[in-house]
Amino acid sequence: MDHINLIRKIAWSYHGTTGIDWEELFSVASLAYSESLKTWDTTKGSVSTHLWYNVHSRLLDYLKAMKTDKKAMLEIEYIDEYDMNIPEISSNFFESLTKDAEELARIVVRCANRFAPMTSDEAESRLYSIMRNRGWSTNKTKIAINDLKEVCNH
Repeated sequence: MDHINLIRKIAWSYHGTTGIDWEELFSVASLAYSESLKTWDTTKGSVSTHLWYNVHSRLLDYLKAMKTDKKAMLEIEYIDEYDMNIPEISSNFFESLTKDAEELARIVVRCANRFAPMTSDEAESRLYSIMRNRGWSTNKTKIAINDLKEVCNH
């Protein structure tokens, strides 16, 4: 990463104004950096200008996505786990999951009382929303949900 300091500076400025974890913002910015290198046209300006614009745009999109479903994020992030009756689940269950599927399963288990009354479609929709706010792509979430379903159905 030739422009690592530019990426750090942009992520840090968003961290300072939003209070969102710097590492999370840096991760989104780094992804935007690597994707924007593919679209840079040498005839249309400097690479740093192109990167600056694309990284800023991606971080703004990320913040907008977080804002549009902030309520769902707050429901998940601030649940007091000790007030909930979390069902016992064998550690073998989590070991049989992919890392991403395990993360989804832990969210569902941690928030069992919120997911239990939902239909499977509603639960999936909620998971897509939550994971989008955590920076996951739709495809990554879909793969994790399918992995989780496969383990649960066996």
